Amino acid sequence: MLDQMTYHFVLRGQLNRLKHFPLGKKELLTSILKNKERPLAEEVQWLDKIENLRKSLVNDFRPLNVIDYGAGSPWSRTLKNLTNNGKKQTRSVSEVCQIASKTPVWAHLLFRIIRVLKPKLCLELGTSLGISALYQAAALEMNQAGLLITLEGSPPQALLARNHFIQLQLAHRIRSEIGKFQEQLPSVLSSLKSQIDYAFIDGHHLSEAALNYFQQILPYLSNRAVIILDDISWLKMKKAWRVISGHPAVTTPVDLFHLGICFIQKGKD
Repeated sequence: MLDQMTYHFVLRGQLNRLKHFPLGKKELLTSILKNKERPLAEEVQWLDKIENLRKSLVNDFRPLNVIDYGAGSPWSRTLKNLTNNGKKQTRSVSEVCQIASKTPVWAHLLFRIIRVLKPKLCLELGTSLGISALYQAAALEMNQAGLLITLEGSPPQALLARNHFIQLQLAHRIRSEIGKFQEQLPSVLSSLKSQIDYAFIDGHHLSEAALNYFQQILPYLSNRAVIILDDISWLKMKKAWRVISGHPAVTTPVDLFHLGICFIQKGKD
């Protein structure tokens, strides 16, 4: 409930700012953010399937040996060597799901962005248990086109996520890669046969890392791509959002407190 209130509070502020945006972007963002259209029955079915999976994970108290390469919480003190080597810890599936998965209101926004923009090739950094990946893949399935490449540094989480992709019959829309972003991202990018239309940078949650990933991904983005940055309200992420939202290739940055959306235009059509 609090998450939904935050979203609607932030949304009101952003909708007021839309009047200053170019007409095409204003209409596009209004369509994504306000979402006045009644969801299709098939959309509801997909979202219900994913949320039912989430409920089962929240009630799953099996131990999971995870490796955390990220910044932890917004308030934790992060050491560089810790994020490089990872922090090994045992948590329940329930705890991982509740801590690391995007909540329904923000996951649904990712779903809406893909439904409206219809990207063909999507990239996600930070799979965790696969909830956000499933939302994005379901949108691609509804669009009847597209692939999501998702990277996860912790093998136990990534393997569970792969099972969830199969369970919900969306594995054909998702390519799952396992390994530290620093090691996996360059090889994933160099293997691409087409440009990226949509990128969601989640996980790690440190400005230095986020800026590095943005710079690596930027040359592979299509001319009209969208890039989304998670947890931009974290103190550890504020610099990354400030730099990325002010980059010359970014035409329309949208600050939604938890998420930052940047539309890319690298050149004129």
